[in-house]
Amino acid sequence: PISSFGAIREKLAEVAAMTFAAEAVVYRLAGLIDERLATIARGTENYYVEYQKGIEEYAAECALTKVFCSEAAARGIDAMLQVHGGYGYIAEYPIEQLYRDERVQRIYEGTNEINRILIPGLLLRKGIGGTGLEPAFAAAGGRFAPEKQLLQAMKRIWLALSDRTVARFGAEVASEQEILLALADAAIQIFALESAVLRAEKALKTATEQRRQEYRAVVTLCAFAARQQFANAADKCATFLGDDSPLEAMGAVTAYRASGLLAAQRLIADAVSRVERYIF
Repeated sequence: PISSFGAIREKLAEVAAMTFAAEAVVYRLAGLIDERLATIARGTENYYVEYQKGIEEYAAECALTKVFCSEAAARGIDAMLQVHGGYGYIAEYPIEQLYRDERVQRIYEGTNEINRILIPGLLLRKGIGGTGLEPAFAAAGGRFAPEKQLLQAMKRIWLALSDRTVARFGAEVASEQEILLALADAAIQIFALESAVLRAEKALKTATEQRRQEYRAVVTLCAFAARQQFANAADKCATFLGDDSPLEAMGAVTAYRASGLLAAQRLIADAVSRVERYIF
């Protein structure tokens, strides 16, 4: 079968990992909003006004989620059309309609560029940097200790970059769209990776040994991708600012090694091929 080729297995594994992370951010965001809304008593005066305020508290996370998920879908569907080859353009194959219909997701519900421009300001208004940038782990230990340490370094860099940006441009920062876009890209990778780690860590508690291996493998794939994309975004932001000092913690980011990456990739690809569907 075509899934026996390494080039195809790589695509299957990467799409599975992106889907896992996309699900994780959606589940996390839904949980955060549900918890917040549950604190508003039904008989509260101006209930619906308070309800709307409760949702608005997570505007940054909503924007992060919209951008990450729509772009993960774009990359995943593009990869699967590549797997289909010329057959991907034939209407009897589902990928043909998916490819046509996917493109608009990066435009409606707020174009991804607008969402990106808004993300840094929304996060900073939440004080320490929003839910996606607060410490989400009791300690940087456990099975995913390397990924947690990576996340801590990523957060330090993001906060340093955002502080330097605000200090330099002040109220005029809204006009520096290129810098805001880079900051947003870095924040998106933090939120997505952290959500994936939290999901996997929780799932490990009740998983079979086979599932444990799959969860460990998918986190490895997510972390490797997030590290690369975060480093690119942070480097671009620092270059735009003409100041490398916020990147002092970058050594901890580049030092992260996705141990067993190839084996993890093959494990996920084989699991997907075996059942011929998404496995999580």
